[in-house]
Amino acid sequence: HMPEKTPLETDIIKRLKKSFDAPVPEVIAENKALHCFLMKDAGTSLRTVLTQEFNTSLLCTAIDQFTSLQIAIAYDVAPLLELGVPDWSLDKITELFKNMLEQQDLLTSDGLSEQEIAHLKSLLPTIEILCQKLSSYAVNDTLVQCDFHDNKILFAVNETDKNGTGFVNSYRIHKDSLEF
Repeated sequence: HMPEKTPLETDIIKRLKKSFDAPVPEVIAENKALHCFLMKDAGTSLRTVLTQEFNTSLLCTAIDQFTSLQIAIAYDVAPLLELGVPDWSLDKITELFKNMLEQQDLLTSDGLSEQEIAHLKSLLPTIEILCQKLSSYAVNDTLVQCDFHDNKILFAVNETDKNGTGFVNSYRIHKDSLEF
């Protein structure tokens, strides 16, 4: 069973392209009722490429390009929030944490003991203070991509110019020139 927010991913991909000119993979089919979609093949996982021959430059390029996308989004998160992307901005963290702690059954079914849940509840004032301190630094909101790792970054080489492209989960990373 796919999570209900999965159909939102195709809308996110399209919005990233439209609003931020992000190099994202092409969605070729979607079925929102079944919570699934297909994307055009975007290459081999970066993990596979790096296992064959480790390339620090390639890895750094992937990190730099995803960071650039995050920075671009930081200046305008509204297009994503309009789609219904969960808002985990700093001013909402304390309330989200409180709401999570109220879901005792979920937390215990996830393996937390009552003692661990009580400890988390005791940390709520600390979290609130830390969020207030962080807010004083005027850190911009941005995209959070929890799956940003080398097995989710896809890499492909264009045969004519040896340009590489890859993607992070549903967010593709593009490199104009790579040296091998």
